[in-house]
Amino acid sequence: MSRAGKITVVTAAYNAAQFLPDSLDSIERQIPCQYELEHLVIDGGSTDGTLDLLRSRPKVRWVSEPDRGQADAFNKGVALSDAEWICWLNADDLLTPNAVATFAKAINGSHPADVVYGHVQFVQENLDPAWLCYHLPFWYPLIWYGCYTPPSSGTFFRRELLLKEPLDTDFHFVMDVEWFLRCGSRIRALAVDSIFSKFRISSHAKTSEMIRSGRIHERHAAEREKYRQKYVYSRWPDLTLEEARNRFAFRRKLFRLVYLLFKARYLPRYARNRLLNIHARHKSE
Repeated sequence: MSRAGKITVVTAAYNAAQFLPDSLDSIERQIPCQYELEHLVIDGGSTDGTLDLLRSRPKVRWVSEPDRGQADAFNKGVALSDAEWICWLNADDLLTPNAVATFAKAINGSHPADVVYGHVQFVQENLDPAWLCYHLPFWYPLIWYGCYTPPSSGTFFRRELLLKEPLDTDFHFVMDVEWFLRCGSRIRALAVDSIFSKFRISSHAKTSEMIRSGRIHERHAAEREKYRQKYVYSRWPDLTLEEARNRFAFRRKLFRLVYLLFKARYLPRYARNRLLNIHARHKSE
């Protein structure tokens, strides 16, 4: 039974000593609210000093043992928690100081949402701001057509939902996308107009190089094709696989236009942030 009024931040870690301190600090610095808050780190057997770091943090609960990757570690954390809510936080990411308090205010103890997410500040390795990503209100067709997925790191999930629908451990790069595609048509999601997390673009993160270059990793592409064959192309059983791919690609272009129309609401904010970044760079030169 999950304990009402409690949040467990679950962090999967492996050889994360370089950046994990920032993640741990971001939890300790949360603005107090009515929710009890704990940080649970599931370590995969690190050899780089991560365990010494965790031993030095008495407020952090942790386990260290071999696992089958990030999805497996996260599922272990969900099973070990007794909280009402789980906050997913990657080992090199941070929660903003008001994230938990803002979540608590938005959910207000009785909101029917299963998933609550906010905007994401992308940051460099040294935590200098890179760019802001404003997230849209939840609409499953955009997920189904591959146009949009809510953030995972920094997002709050009802624990009972994650127990019923754990992450698929066969996925290494896109376990979050697969989860939203598999569960999205049945969940109640709430988008909050506030920055919940800072996503670090580092040389160690498996997705950072793809973010920088725009090139898709071979395994990432294979996993994407796997979940599309399972959940998307299979909806057209009368078509060949190639015909289903073509139909999906055509419709995806249409939904991409819808996505851009929805995203247009944030254009003034993106423009303002860009001007502020340019001003900050000129000031530092």
